[in-house]
Amino acid sequence: MFGKLGSVNRCFALQICSDSNVIPFLRELGLIKDHLKCPKCSADMKLKPERKISDNLVWICRNSENRKTCGCKRSLREDSWFRNSKMTLQEVFLLTYELVKRVKHRHIIEEYGFAESTICVWRRYNWSEYATTVLPIKRKRKPAASSTASASIAGSSTSPLPSTSIAGSSDLG
Repeated sequence: MFGKLGSVNRCFALQICSDSNVIPFLRELGLIKDHLKCPKCSADMKLKPERKISDNLVWICRNSENRKTCGCKRSLREDSWFRNSKMTLQEVFLLTYELVKRVKHRHIIEEYGFAESTICVWRRYNWSEYATTVLPIKRKRKPAASSTASASIAGSSTSPLPSTSIAGSSDLG
């Protein structure tokens, strides 16, 4: 009904990327914080619209003491894996979706216009984040990882990631 395998999922990903859907969806998944404490006064910060910012939202502290408002501001991306990216949240979401689906680089370039270097850097960054944040959590849940699941990244035999996950020649399409 919807074409080849995966097209319904891609349609869902594109629908999520509308301006009104992406931030609530990412917050629900825990990829963007649902709440944030002010680093100055420890009060709860609130998300407020900010047109000057690419994400159109900013964390702001409105705590008042002695008639003075704290006013501390932090990025919506604070303490998230989006923090180091200059891409929009939608671009990050779609690129990550395509990389997780192991879509060939040339198809991503044709579809979205990303530079090859952006794709390679983002893939490397995502696997680095995955290895340091997600895998330790999974290891706590499972008693022992099989030795076949561990492979090398650039010659390192201690890496828990498959060797094909980092910009191997077979991924370049």
